[in-house]
Formats: sequence, C-alpha cells, structure tokens
Amino acid sequence: MKNEGKKIFIIAGEASGDFHAANLVKEIKLLRDDTGFWGIGGSEMKMQGAVLIHDFHEINYIGFTKVIKNLKKITGVLNDTVEQIKRINPDVVILTDFPGFNLKLAEKIKPFFKGKIVYYISPQIWAWHYSRITKIKKLIDIMLVIFPFEKEMYEKENVASEFVGHPLNNRISSYLAKNEIKPDLKKVVSLMPGSRKEEIERIFPVFIEAAKKISTAYNAKVKVICSENFPQDFYKKFSGTGNFEFVINSSDEILYKTISGSDLVITKIGTSSMECALLEVPFISGYKAGKMNYLIGKNLVRINSFAMVNILLRRNVVKEFIQKEMTAENIFNEAEKIFSDEKYRETMKKAFKEMKAILTNENASHNAAKIISNYL
Repeated sequence: MKNEGKKIFIIAGEASGDFHAANLVKEIKLLRDDTGFWGIGGSEMKMQGAVLIHDFHEINYIGFTKVIKNLKKITGVLNDTVEQIKRINPDVVILTDFPGFNLKLAEKIKPFFKGKIVYYISPQIWAWHYSRITKIKKLIDIMLVIFPFEKEMYEKENVASEFVGHPLNNRISSYLAKNEIKPDLKKVVSLMPGSRKEEIERIFPVFIEAAKKISTAYNAKVKVICSENFPQDFYKKFSGTGNFEFVINSSDEILYKTISGSDLVITKIGTSSMECALLEVPFISGYKAGKMNYLIGKNLVRINSFAMVNILLRRNVVKEFIQKEMTAENIFNEAEKIFSDEKYRETMKKAFKEMKAILTNENASHNAAKIISNYL
C-alpha cells in the first residue's frame, strides 16, 4: 500500500548547499516516492523536482557589508518564506548550512510549526560565532552533521545529533574508483579562485601573479577553474596575455579530473580546499576578505586554522595565507617547497589519507535521508 503523500520544505542559500540539498532530495525520493518538495535553492534542487519559491541568489550575499546593503530584500524573502511554510504546512523543514538566514527562519516558524526542524550540514559554529548554539538548542530538533567532532560538540550541549558522513568524501571516493588518473608530461598548476564575483576580484589577481612565476620557474601548464556564473572574458581581464587554459566547472567529472590531474592547486579556502585534500593533490590555500568584513569577522573566529585538513588533524598540513600574507611571493615560495622537497610533498599526501579515514566513506545523503524519512 502506497504511503500517504508527505511534504518537505528545504532551504539552501548557496551553490554548495543547493548541491547537497539536491542529493538529499534525490535520496529521500528513493525511500518515499510520494514526497513533495518545496523551498529555496538553485538549479540542482530544481532538477530533482523541488518547487522553488525563491532562488538562492536572492539571499546569497558575501560579507557583512553586502548583507546590510541588501537587508530589505533578504528580509522580504524571509517573511515570504515564513508565509509559504504556513500555506504548504510541510511535515519537515530541512535547513542546509547558511546559518544567518536559516536560524532566523527557524526562529520565526517555531511558534506555529508542528513538524520537525532538521539541520543538515551544521553551521561551523566551532570555527566562529559559537553563540549560535543557544538558538540551535531552542529551535532545532536534530543536527545531521558531516564531521565526527561536531557530534561530540553537540552531545556536550545536549543537542540531538547524528554523524551521517561527509558528502564529498563518498562522492570523490566513487569518482576515484571509476577513473584512472593520467599524469601530464609537464607540471600542471590549477587555480581555484572561488565562485563569487567579490572573492574572485580580490583573490584571482594574486593567484595569477603567483602562477606566472611558477610557470616560468618550472615550465608548468596553468589551468584556471572557472565558475559557470561568469564568462571567460571576466577571468581573462585579470590574467592578461598569459598562456592559460580556462576550464569551466560545469560538472563534478570535469572538476575532479582537472584537480586530480594537477601537481599543485592554488585555491581559496573553502569547499575547494576540501576537494583537493580528498583527491590527495597538494595545494596551497589563501583568502582575502574586504577590510571591514575582516575586522568584524576576526572578532568572532575561534580557530587558528581554516583549511579543514588542518582542523581535523589538529596540525598544519597545508599552508594558509590570509589577508596580507596572501602574496604572490609567499605562494611561489610554498610551491617551490612542494615541488622540490619530495618528503614534504609525500607527508602532505599521507596526511590527506589520514583525514579521509577520519571522515569515513559513509553515504551522507543516504544516511540523512533515512533519518528524515522516519519523521514522515
């Protein structure tokens, strides 16, 4: 006998959240094919059949100053989302990362919503803004976390939580099992400057300058991994006349093939640095925020490292160059060490394997879907 139709409202406020939320929708549908989905997201969620009431670009602004400038628009989307949840009356609301918006939404719906509020992929409160634990304890029924230490943290705070595995680890392990890595005859350096315009404008010029120095010193190919959000001309205006290969990041296969075929990746701190570590490719990470955002943000930060491999292993495995330290000279010097010191390079790769073992090879989307389906 077919189950009575159920309804889920799911919110993803950025590209990575859209990707993870879409995989979660797919897995829930395999378990409960009668379930309908509504929410905020992007093309990935839409492809899985979710009805989008708003696109995540309407609320996705990087940095405190950008958020303040667009606060009226974000508040309008927030209030409309609350009304849509009242109208749809879902059985479960799933929040995917993006804490500034999602915790405010949870606060607004808690007084009337009778279903479960599930958080999939915890905000990184262990890194910054730990004060959010107060709202999480009051508002969230269960945290579905992707790092083992997060479960321990929430247990200490008496918050229900389950470690479901890391979605990228399982996905990349599957890719590596099916694809052979073919090294190039020349050294290959790939650049990953991010997917947001403001980030690229601050980070990419420094990466390009460093890449030119590396290319000259080691006769290396340079590949630029570009977001689909911008035309190649946007990147070319920063790269000048250099002989670079521009790779459009239009699929996991293209992205993982480019990273795994590289001898070194220079990447902004974030999901891309995690992908490099899981693909066991040496990388250098960097980040530069706007001055005002940096001054505000540094007072909320609770950690000394930002690359996940450094956090999980509690030691400095890869170099992180932040703000003024993110210079072409510093990046070049580190690249030189990675290329010339075999022991240093192999120690880094060994640490990546250690990190992967900590994360396990659990299917995060499937495990999360099983837990959520129990609430339907």
